[in-house]
Amino acid sequence: MVAIPLVAGKEKVGVLEVLNKAGGEPFQEEDRLLLQSIAEEIAFAIHDAKLFDAKQALTAEIKKMHQFQTKLIQTSHDGIIANDPRGNILIFNEGAELILCMEKQYGTSNGHSKWTHLVYCNTDRTSQPQAGASEPGAGGTPHMRAALGSPFL
Repeated sequence: MVAIPLVAGKEKVGVLEVLNKAGGEPFQEEDRLLLQSIAEEIAFAIHDAKLFDAKQALTAEIKKMHQFQTKLIQTSHDGIIANDPRGNILIFNEGAELILCMEKQYGTSNGHSKWTHLVYCNTDRTSQPQAGASEPGAGGTPHMRAALGSPFL
């Protein structure tokens, strides 16, 4: 019988145990060296599988938290507008729509339905396209200039 520890870095992940050699011959040093090499590969495969499982669990938790955050932001009565460093609007919730009297207009981008631009509301809450408003991803700042220049503020 030969027993070889399965070690990946500093982590002990198990033991490789070989009971008998074919033909009943005793294990030799070359057998032990071969099994040691195999044990190293097995240990790192087990270690990588554990890391993969941990990564999958974290990814699922992050996705769940992102969905909660998105729902919280979108249902808030406070106006929330967030943009990226380039000025592209990333978040424009219902509260912001009411405060600025602007609405999101939806379209298709890269095969996905999402809001593509903002329009001002008339006083009767019907939408009219706003000249100078641009799509997210095209600089974003004209949205804010249009919003800040609104006669409804």
